[in-house]
Amino acid sequence: MSKRYNTPHRTHIIKTRVTEEEHADFMERLTAYGMSQSEFIRQAITGATVKPIIIVSPVNDELLAAVGRLTGEYGKIGGNLNQIARYLNEYGAPYNTLAAEVRAELYLTFEHDEFTGKPILDENGRLVPRQDYRISSLNCGEEDFAVACMRANLRYGKNQQREDVKSHHYILSFDPRDGPDHGLTMDKAQALGERFCAEQFPGHQALVCTHPDGHNHSGNIHVHIVINSLRVAEVERKPYMDRASDTQAGAKHRCTAAAMRHFRAEVMELCQGAGLYQIDLLGGSKNRVTEREYWAQKKGQLALDTEAAAQGKPPTKFETDKEKLRREIRAVLNLSLIHI
Repeated sequence: MSKRYNTPHRTHIIKTRVTEEEHADFMERLTAYGMSQSEFIRQAITGATVKPIIIVSPVNDELLAAVGRLTGEYGKIGGNLNQIARYLNEYGAPYNTLAAEVRAELYLTFEHDEFTGKPILDENGRLVPRQDYRISSLNCGEEDFAVACMRANLRYGKNQQREDVKSHHYILSFDPRDGPDHGLTMDKAQALGERFCAEQFPGHQALVCTHPDGHNHSGNIHVHIVINSLRVAEVERKPYMDRASDTQAGAKHRCTAAAMRHFRAEVMELCQGAGLYQIDLLGGSKNRVTEREYWAQKKGQLALDTEAAAQGKPPTKFETDKEKLRREIRAVLNLSLIHI
C-alpha cells in the first residue's frame, strides 16, 4: 500500500530577478527566520506573518531588550513571578543564567521570606512590594541594572557559566540609635551608601538600596550594595589591590581578606565622618557567630515562641549547640580561675 501525504499539489513555479543588495537582504532574512526560500515566499504570498526564530546563546540584544521591558513592567504592576519566568523562557534562555541580576532587584524591592529567601506572594500570586525603600543604580547609563549587567557580561564574554560569580553583595548596617540620637534617615543612609559604593567599587555597575529595618526588627537602617562582579571601566589602583588586573576593564572584582579589611576601615571612617555610632570592625567580636549559626538561632527561637504561644506559656531563649558549648567553656574557665 502506497503512502499518502497531506500536502497540496504544487505545479506552478515563480521566478524573478533581484539585485545583489536585494539578494543579500533576502538571504539574511532567511537565516534569521530559519526558513527555506520557498516557505518564505509562500508565507509572504498568503499574507501570513513571518515570525523570526530567536536563538539565545545565552543572551543577545533581543533578550536584553525583552528583560528591560519586563523589569519596567514588574515595577508597575507588582511583578507576577510566574510571568517573569515565562517571559524569559519564551526567548529560550535558561532562567538560572539570568536570575542573578534579576533576583537582585526582586529581592531589594519586593518582600521575601527571611528564612527561605523566597519571594512572598499575595492571594493573586503576585509579588508583594516592600513598603519603604530607596534605590538607585550606578554606571548603568539609561538601562536597568539587570540589562546593563547582562550586556556588559556579553560584551566581555564573562559570567556566562552557571557557576560563575556574577555579583557581590555588601551590606552597611547602622546602629538603631542613630535615628533618634543622630537624625539618620533613609535618605541620608542612601546618600552614604551611594558615596561608599562610588568610592570603593569604581567601574562596577551597581545597585544601592536602603531598607528601614533588618531581620531582627530592631529598627536598624541598612544599605544593600550589589555590584556586577565584572568591571566595565579602568580605575585607579586601591590600597588593597595587588594585581594589575584589579584595575582593568573586563576583569572581575576579587573579595580578598585585604579588601575586606579595607572596606571595614572605610565603613568606620564613613560613620565617624557622618557623626554616627560605630563599632570596632577591625578588632572583631569576642563571640563570633557565623551566618549559618545566626539563622539556626532565628529558626529555633521562632519555633520556641510559636510553641510557647500555643501553650500559653512565657517564651524562653533558644540556644544553638555552639552557644551551649561556648557557655559551658566559659563556666569551666571561670571555675578554673576561682581555684587558682
